[in-house]
Amino acid sequence: MQFRFKLKDFGSNAVSLFSGSAIASLLFVVPGASANDLNPDMLQAVSELYGITQEQAIDRLARETEAALTLHTLQLQGIENFAGSWFDAESGKLVIAVSDAGARDQIQGANVEAVLVQRNLKELQLRLDDAVSTLRASRQDSAVVSQHVDVQSNEVVLTVVETSLAAVSSTLGNELLTDGVRIESTATLPELSTGLVRAATGTRNLTWAGQYGGEWPCSVGASVEDGFITAGHCGSAQGTTPNQIGDSSGAPLGHFEESAWFAGNPSIDSAYVQTGAGWTPSGTVQGYSDGIFPVASDWGGIVQFGIGTTVCRYGQTSGGPHCGTIDAMDVDIVPTNGGGQTIVGTTRVNGGCSDDGDSGGPWVASTGFIQGTNVGEARHTSDTGSCPTQAVWTYFQPITDALVEFDDHDLVVLTGHGANAPSLENVECPVAGLGGPGLFSCNTGVVDSQGKPSVQWSGSSGIKPGPVLTETCTVGQTVYVTAQATNTYGTTTKYYSFPCPSF
Repeated sequence: MQFRFKLKDFGSNAVSLFSGSAIASLLFVVPGASANDLNPDMLQAVSELYGITQEQAIDRLARETEAALTLHTLQLQGIENFAGSWFDAESGKLVIAVSDAGARDQIQGANVEAVLVQRNLKELQLRLDDAVSTLRASRQDSAVVSQHVDVQSNEVVLTVVETSLAAVSSTLGNELLTDGVRIESTATLPELSTGLVRAATGTRNLTWAGQYGGEWPCSVGASVEDGFITAGHCGSAQGTTPNQIGDSSGAPLGHFEESAWFAGNPSIDSAYVQTGAGWTPSGTVQGYSDGIFPVASDWGGIVQFGIGTTVCRYGQTSGGPHCGTIDAMDVDIVPTNGGGQTIVGTTRVNGGCSDDGDSGGPWVASTGFIQGTNVGEARHTSDTGSCPTQAVWTYFQPITDALVEFDDHDLVVLTGHGANAPSLENVECPVAGLGGPGLFSCNTGVVDSQGKPSVQWSGSSGIKPGPVLTETCTVGQTVYVTAQATNTYGTTTKYYSFPCPSF
């Protein structure tokens, strides 16, 4: 059975930003933008995760996708005093938090809700920095096993080992603890998901296997043009001879070109493997029971889904899909088996599972949007540790972190779009029913691409970057505008002309 959904099934999601009585900008998710097929096994996993029917799972995933694409478009335009966002499963809406009433009033939409909070993300980060600096000064920072900003409560959260809870609370004092900082305790510590385990499909660190014995398995994350991204703790690029990597049979695949894990502490847990001759990276995911499916090409396939949305993991040891719900973002963790290394910026998933050898494998949202590469899990001490035993938390490193970390290599995540210029198939110009006398708006809609595309409009007032163009014009005259999208493979240009609106 094949499943499809279309965003138009849920109505047009018009989002307008107003400044006083004048339209400052306008955003619009193009109705009719269709998603790729959803695999029945993934739908079954999502249904079991939430205790819902497959039809309800299709509905939820469609709304999550719409929320992610809407947020992506809003962020391209810029959100003032942004304090985070999340997907509200009960209402099916994207919730955007801002710390200024004016900014809140500018965000409107049928499927978007703006809420006013006390602190924006920059202010929360300062609270977090103050708390960590205070603990470091008293040499208590080692008690912290994770730290992140909880955007839904508008607080900073420090998770510490149970035995250190009282001491940490005393050190931080009432001033910080009553001003946006919350402490939680845990007996469950995160662990990395790699080790000396059984042979399976995926990758092996051939260098470590030769030095220490065993197999040292990990999993391929996202393919790039001449290699792939995986977990940083899967191999080292330090020294004159970087770690060599092979497939499960030991056949050479390539070598670790960069590994942030071994470059410093703290670090992200990402690595870039450069493949050798005879191996062709593909913009597809080995979905195990899901079969092989393409990486989504909407905005380059790396649109980041938010808190409250569903993600599913695939890896060589436990297969997949293994699904959970994004619970927190930008979480710093100290794995119990990581030698004291702090991993920064991870995304925490409520549920899912992970086993040795699954490290580096992809976390995927909806219809193939790559979210990141698997780091590991925190499980109850009584658990056996094997999938599909559900973990307390699972963690992944956002794929965008790796692209920034290794930007000198100009890595491009491969998608189903292939090595082609971006598409401009969803343009609406002018946007029907929006505007007024002497006022119009145009929107590129979702742009399909391999690699992050840049978009811009050209009109009478010059070049304006971003997917949305809102301009004034003279009633009675013909308007001429140009839409342009560019990626590493080329540029697509489309031209539009229409009468300036008179009503």
